[in-house]
Amino acid sequence: MCMNLLFLYAYSGCDTTSLFDGFRKQTVFKLLLNNLELQTQFKIFTSVNYSQKEIEVAGLKATLALYGGRKNESIANLCARIMSENFLNSSVFVGPEKLPPTEGSLKYHSYRTYHQIMTWMREEMNGENWGWYIRDSKIFPGTMDHTYAPDKLLKVVHCSCKTGCTTLQCTCKRSGLSCTYICGTCKVDGCSNVDKLDNIAPFDDEYS
Repeated sequence: MCMNLLFLYAYSGCDTTSLFDGFRKQTVFKLLLNNLELQTQFKIFTSVNYSQKEIEVAGLKATLALYGGRKNESIANLCARIMSENFLNSSVFVGPEKLPPTEGSLKYHSYRTYHQIMTWMREEMNGENWGWYIRDSKIFPGTMDHTYAPDKLLKVVHCSCKTGCTTLQCTCKRSGLSCTYICGTCKVDGCSNVDKLDNIAPFDDEYS
């Protein structure tokens, strides 16, 4: 258990790693005492010479155990299940920070956790292979391998215009975008900025 304290400290958030919202160190420690899956993965993080893939898988399994995931459940499915349960059972809005991280961001968190533990254990490791990158002689943490949402979703802008959307007061027109079905009454009231409305494709399932 003393060796696992290194993992506990780094994995749950320290100066070089991020934290999981709602999981203080005391909470993670109590889970560790009673969860065999967490104990198994913690041991991997305090052992030397593990590969990136092995650390990535160990971090994934540890996080599933932390959030009460099912065996072999994907992080994406766990997020969807937690969000659905919150919508059904909670009377207040539950923000995205309450959800597990995506697999892409969790991978880099796991890399940095392992790198930090190995540093404490005085093992020499190249940080650029373990979640860090250098730009302009400064060190930055890697976050994920892709954008945090599909480009189509990131570009969605809507207005609340009640007239023809002919001036730059229209948010959509000012952004160089056409009005869509999520805009205000303009979409059914003689809008002049809907020439591309029929060409808008539905969101794909790339991030589902």
